[in-house]
Amino acid sequence: MVRALKCDSLVSSAYLAPNEIRGCCKRFHINGELKGDLKLIDLKKDNNITFEKILNSKKKVLEEINSSNFSKEHPCYGCPWIVEDKNPSKIKITHISFETESICNMRCSYCSEVYYGGEKAIYDVKKLLEDFQNHISNDEISIVFGGGEPVLNKDFKYLLDYSLNNFNIKSLRIFTNSTIKSEDIKKYIDMGKIFITTSIDAGKAETFKKIRGINAFEKVFKNLNYYAQNNPSQITIKYIFSEGNTTQEEVDLYIAKIKEERLESCSFQVSSDFKNDYLNLEQIEVIKSLKEKLDEISNGNTFLDDHLAPRLIAGNKDKLFKSKGEQYIVWGAGEHAKRIYERLGVENVSFFIDSYKKDELLLNRKIYGPKSLINNNLPIYIASVQAYPQIKKIIENMGQAERIITEPY
Repeated sequence: MVRALKCDSLVSSAYLAPNEIRGCCKRFHINGELKGDLKLIDLKKDNNITFEKILNSKKKVLEEINSSNFSKEHPCYGCPWIVEDKNPSKIKITHISFETESICNMRCSYCSEVYYGGEKAIYDVKKLLEDFQNHISNDEISIVFGGGEPVLNKDFKYLLDYSLNNFNIKSLRIFTNSTIKSEDIKKYIDMGKIFITTSIDAGKAETFKKIRGINAFEKVFKNLNYYAQNNPSQITIKYIFSEGNTTQEEVDLYIAKIKEERLESCSFQVSSDFKNDYLNLEQIEVIKSLKEKLDEISNGNTFLDDHLAPRLIAGNKDKLFKSKGEQYIVWGAGEHAKRIYERLGVENVSFFIDSYKKDELLLNRKIYGPKSLINNNLPIYIASVQAYPQIKKIIENMGQAERIITEPY
């Protein structure tokens, strides 16, 4: 049987940067060198960008990684998100990320000029969005606004309104630093139409300024409190562990501040600086402490993302957390699910669950719909980053919450 290499991000995502189109937002290390963020099209050479050009560039890269010449010189070589599959990949864009301006009022220690360099799009973003609408408006898609700080984009309101009014939205998430109070964001949070993610990364103002580059600790918390008044389930608060904030004191103060601002009903994401390829056991103990404390105050609405989870495992698998059994269900059928599958081991994954891909196969395991949960009592790993809170809620509504694996994997 002929097997092909495939990458879910490459075939399904378009990342719209100021002067280029990227095929992914994945980062990985090869011999200590940071790689990833695949550049599909350099718009400095041709800024008359169209949907078809993006599609054709994706097809070209897919052919390259499946050719006999695929080697370490290729930017995708060694990427852990590229996997073998017996089914040929079909290019179908279902995820759009607006990163069209690198204008930001922060200077985070773990960030780079790619995201705060002050560049604006050198192409007509509105025109490209209309072209996307002509091709995929009937397909269910997810949209992300990042950057930069998206609220500082002069076209933010237009792009947000247009997206919500002209696409079949599966989810729409805004990565905002919440230093600027936006009535548009508040309105759509209250309507349940958007999700936001905001990084805090500190438990006190001094550390916040060191990590995020400005003195806005109290302002960000007050704005999050405002956004969360009516619909806190639409908000994810993120803690990125990096140099200077991986201490027990910082974790304890962060938890206290969450309680003070009454943000316990939000969701919480735990991450790490993608520049670091490895975490030592002392760092892991602090991360474990934050995860456990957040689980206590948030009713388990806390998850690790795909920057952090691989680093927790690297070199420390046998020293971490106890397993809850030998057979598991993995809820999710994307890249994150494949990574969990690899960590658990082929023999330990019974099957996958996904609301949109049921009856398909993933890594030779059948994908079932959510109702299949009631036919067994196996523990469940939620294999999703941004959709973790929504999936958890579905499982809770089915009366199966006690089966969710909440510790790091």
